[in-house]
Amino acid sequence: MISKAVILAGGKGTRLVSVVQDKPKPMADIAGLPFLHYMILDLKKKGFSEVVLLVGHLREVIMNYFQSSYHGIAISYEIEAEPRGTGGFIYELARKWNEDIFLLNGDTYFDVDLASMEAASKSGDITLAVRKIENSDRYGALTISGDRIIDFQEKSWIDSGFINGGIYYLPQGCFDAYDLPFSFSIEKDFFEANKASLNLKPFYSSGYFIDIGIPEDYAIAQTTIPRQFIPQIDKTWTLFLDRDGVINEHRPEDYVKNESEFVWIEGSNEAIRDLSKIFGRIVVVTNQQGIGKGLMTEYDLEKIHWKMQNEAEWIGGKIDRVYYCPHLASVNSKCRKPETGMAEQAKTDFPEIDFNKSFMIGDSNSDMEFGNRLRMITVKIGKEGGNGGEVLKMKSLSDFPKLIMR
Repeated sequence: MISKAVILAGGKGTRLVSVVQDKPKPMADIAGLPFLHYMILDLKKKGFSEVVLLVGHLREVIMNYFQSSYHGIAISYEIEAEPRGTGGFIYELARKWNEDIFLLNGDTYFDVDLASMEAASKSGDITLAVRKIENSDRYGALTISGDRIIDFQEKSWIDSGFINGGIYYLPQGCFDAYDLPFSFSIEKDFFEANKASLNLKPFYSSGYFIDIGIPEDYAIAQTTIPRQFIPQIDKTWTLFLDRDGVINEHRPEDYVKNESEFVWIEGSNEAIRDLSKIFGRIVVVTNQQGIGKGLMTEYDLEKIHWKMQNEAEWIGGKIDRVYYCPHLASVNSKCRKPETGMAEQAKTDFPEIDFNKSFMIGDSNSDMEFGNRLRMITVKIGKEGGNGGEVLKMKSLSDFPKLIMR
């Protein structure tokens, strides 16, 4: 399978100006993370090891965020010095690279089996991923005869029909027979204009599809896209939670040193109650160097945790075990996050724990690194921007049950 995918990431988002004012459209915020974040993670899940971003408008926003590697995927950039349309730029690259290309629109999320799409395209024909939709006037329908796309209709009301899903398999040399201008649209000026001579093949997919190009669908995407990265959870799954800033309120420039200073974040105790009905185990893993600094004793900390566990249980929840690391950061202890000692101890105590069927929810980059080292699904809590290695982001723990309870 092709290991490299190309994303058109230079869109301005003119129809989203009310929600995307100072960034390119593919960087539109979806539940606290850029739309491109989800596209790249989906490509990783499907076996790609490299993503090339075709950037132009406000490209530094994209390049500063994703840099040269993201979630283990190599990221590179091709910079559009002057506008060339969706076709001109990829035409130039296709001739330079001289290889087959998977091309994706940077404002559309479409869950397609890309390995099967590539396999179906071995004859060398251009292949378009297509999706059946009903009752919509946002798209132009395709006319398909047998295994060929023979026409492209203008946007109009569609009771039921197939549309272009914005993912293209472009075989090596597919542009060679055509004299194309410097700037052109790959859809209008290449596919549609040459529909008679191009053997355009449809690849049918019923996977989740959304185009974030208008505010209404952008609002829907805030919950529907993150849900694509949440598997079906049952009692074989484990939830790992950081404590301060996730379960209880932080004390600015201080530590929770006794029971009276432990204050639940609003809704977090109810969230633990709800999550206890879903997950087989809930485990807290927390760095507590206040002990190492002499600000409290281990007995003080255990009393805090007794209170937390008892109050969770009073309302129907359960925290199975609390693990803490009392050492100073300077000690470089194996138990201190992002080191994974606390999780490894939890697996010793509960052998049924499978890190590949676990979530880690925390509010710091070290929490995310802790979870990623063990291949957990990582969720970052808080209002700050992303790029700490998290898969999902949300404002508070209380948002998590709402997302996963379908």
